[in-house]
Amino acid sequence: MKKSVLVAGASGFIGIRVCNELIRKGYEVHGHAFVKAGAPGPLLKKSVKYFLNGDLLNPKDCTNVYKHLAKHSIDRVIFAAGSVNYHMDYETSKLYNVDIVKNFLEIAEKIHAKKKLKKIVFLGSVASRGFLLPNARFPKLIDENSDYYAKGVSVYCDVKRGMEDLIRNSVKRCGIPAVIVEPGSLVGEETDGMTTTNVGLIRRIMRGIPVLGGGASYTSVSRVAEGIVLALERGRAGESYLLGGENMTMKKFALMVRLIAKKNLKSINAPFAPVVVLPGLLAKALGSLNIILNSQQALLGSALHYIDSGKAMRELGYSHSRADLEHGIKNVLRQIAEKQDGQ
Repeated sequence: MKKSVLVAGASGFIGIRVCNELIRKGYEVHGHAFVKAGAPGPLLKKSVKYFLNGDLLNPKDCTNVYKHLAKHSIDRVIFAAGSVNYHMDYETSKLYNVDIVKNFLEIAEKIHAKKKLKKIVFLGSVASRGFLLPNARFPKLIDENSDYYAKGVSVYCDVKRGMEDLIRNSVKRCGIPAVIVEPGSLVGEETDGMTTTNVGLIRRIMRGIPVLGGGASYTSVSRVAEGIVLALERGRAGESYLLGGENMTMKKFALMVRLIAKKNLKSINAPFAPVVVLPGLLAKALGSLNIILNSQQALLGSALHYIDSGKAMRELGYSHSRADLEHGIKNVLRQIAEKQDGQ
């Protein structure tokens, strides 16, 4: 008999890939989308046996999710719902990143009280740990014990920290078997209309727009999806795991994008001008005026998010290589080229 898993946020950028990875490994997938109406897109139709729509801010829809879990005896859940949008104000971002988790935890705690919940994996973010000021020569690595968080500095960091605090409190209070995974900066093509920050970044790089002076752990979204499923299978309740990739400055990432485009996609012409880094003070000024970027993008893009994934590698079997990142970049560039050809 197949093991059943509910994936909340199944139609999202990561959720779609998680569903397909679960199907590949033989699970029966029940998908939930954070919408009031609709149907699974083409990529989900192949993998999801049951598909639910529902607003997790609506008590009635939350009750329907609980009933579905109970009816189908689902004892494993992956929660990948949320919104990464640097244009949101705090209250709106809190609704779609914190409040929906609070409501889902109430569901999970009721299932757990009946001893029918084996594991629930929450998709968090390394942003919950805060960020470091640029230090390109000797950058520190963020691991599960690192904590650079300062409240009120970044809306995105605040809501992700609030989300993860709720989960950890639930673990301490009632022993819910929750695991948190915190991915790096995701790279991969749009799927069913879902995208991520780095798709826009790659487009800007190909137009020759200056990049910021920070850096990140640039991470293949496909590998992260694999890591999330591994966390479901092997992750220890109450623990968190960072799923990183290639740690590099944004300039180095931009140079990699240009080189891959030049070698693989002749239809995309990389600008002849060198990759230019926008100075931090200028980025901050432009961000405050919403020119090219906003204040949150300027803040986060000028900081370092270099990740140590050692714990995930040792305990989960997670892996990531430069080839994975290059493959993700190629897919984004190929999609950009196809859209250009279609115009």
